[in-house]
Amino acid sequence: MQTTVPTGSTQCRFSESTAREFCSDVFSQTITNASLITPYTDTCVVNATQTCDLIASASWSFRQLTMDMRQLTSTLLKSNNSAEVAEGRRIVEEYGLSGMACQNACFNGGVCTDNGCVCLAYYVGKDCSIDLFALSPENMHSDANRLHISFLFLLYIVNIV
Repeated sequence: MQTTVPTGSTQCRFSESTAREFCSDVFSQTITNASLITPYTDTCVVNATQTCDLIASASWSFRQLTMDMRQLTSTLLKSNNSAEVAEGRRIVEEYGLSGMACQNACFNGGVCTDNGCVCLAYYVGKDCSIDLFALSPENMHSDANRLHISFLFLLYIVNIV
């Protein structure tokens, strides 16, 4: 799992408890399995407190969770074990990991692909309906922050292609 987000400043405008609350809120809106999201929430908090950037940290951690789930389901669906294949299909359907599962046209916060919604930089969720800026503390809202996160997302895409 990725543990560092390439961004940030040196003095945070939020506490670690604020970061934990924000990161937990982002993940719990989409995934109810606490044991599944705990490592990603923890990574989000570490990144946020190291980089002083709640939005980028949550976005980065959520994308890592989505990529890990897609890799897991791909493995399960290729299995010779029918129970594993059934579990893979259940996860794909429940978490919107296929193009057929793109809900609500990805809420205009993303693009529907064969692997489900691919969200824009500051949107997360299986249907890209969670706007990280709407969840963040009031002092984090600004067009400059949105531009910064969009730039980071472009860097992220360039690095995985």
